[in-house]
Amino acid sequence: HHARSYTDSFCVAFAVEHLVRDTVRLFSIHLQELRRAWKGPAGKVDPLSSYQQSLLHADRQLGRLIDAVKSAGRWESTYVVIASDHGMGTTERSDHPASEPTSWRSFMCFYGPGIRQGATIPYAETPDIAVFIAYVLNIGRLRGHADTVVTKAPKGVTGTLLSDLFEHGPREITHPLLVRRYLEKNRWAPEDRFSDYRSGMLELLGESH
Repeated sequence: HHARSYTDSFCVAFAVEHLVRDTVRLFSIHLQELRRAWKGPAGKVDPLSSYQQSLLHADRQLGRLIDAVKSAGRWESTYVVIASDHGMGTTERSDHPASEPTSWRSFMCFYGPGIRQGATIPYAETPDIAVFIAYVLNIGRLRGHADTVVTKAPKGVTGTLLSDLFEHGPREITHPLLVRRYLEKNRWAPEDRFSDYRSGMLELLGESH
């Protein structure tokens, strides 16, 4: 839901209702109000900025969700992934052009049973989240994309299982670093066109197999 249509509190209230009524195993909540609060990078370090205040508001909504999961008696078996789907640009506009390196700096936090507490892993990419979810839900390996237009092999998933997240997992894993390699190949300033990113990633996938 976009913030222009629904507030963060509304989205979380809907998720809580969905949890209680339908006993769902998985849901994704996309909070967007902070996009409206963005007035430039300076707001990230100003505790009085509208951006910082929107983050505090989002944090309170996370608390509401956690309380609901605990009330349902499911907290001890619940995994939480908090992540941004992108970084932000360097202007006052609320956008994230691909040509700016800061647009690629996304945040990820994982919590749940068996996850190392207080640890930091060296690298992850957004598709890795889907692989992680499939793993903890024990639903089997993902098949990957099924786009018939793409004929280049392989056609599997582009994500990697982040086994270094787990207490009994390895300290290091071999990650294909697809996004980093794409950015390095384009000197950290690729074109602001999704088609370029798509073709670039497909090329890297072909090189990796």
